[in-house]
Amino acid sequence: MLAEEDIGATKQFDITTASRQRVLDMVKEEQKVRYSKGVQEAYTQQYYAMQNTDKFERVSIEIEIQKYILRQFGYSDDETSLLQYWKIPSTYWTDEEVKNSIFYMKLNMFQYPKVKYNDPMIDCGLIDFATKRELLLSSLETPGRPLVLLAGSMT
Repeated sequence: MLAEEDIGATKQFDITTASRQRVLDMVKEEQKVRYSKGVQEAYTQQYYAMQNTDKFERVSIEIEIQKYILRQFGYSDDETSLLQYWKIPSTYWTDEEVKNSIFYMKLNMFQYPKVKYNDPMIDCGLIDFATKRELLLSSLETPGRPLVLLAGSMT
């Protein structure tokens, strides 16, 4: 039985202390929820809402699902727990069962970069976020200093 002070209390999710089985159960449940009829309908509604109004405020369905999973397993759904939850792919990178239970790993959407240190650079056009001006990647090079590129998808 819960003590009175434990009612409503949740603990932080910590990838370093969560058992492998617990993590596996969580990602399997996330997969099930993600493909449920209700969530698929939410994706559809969000898509059409974005098409039909300029006053639409996007909700990250994926993050809301992950918050739901954290709550279902007795964890808080705050930023600290989410950041720990997002470490599952890198923590279990070589675990095929966990890897195949996470949709973005199973579909090979989360992967280590194929570009390596000292690989030749392909010069391409970029847009400066601050100025909105177009520039070439090579214009960012400084002789004698490494150029570090961080890239990601914002879809």
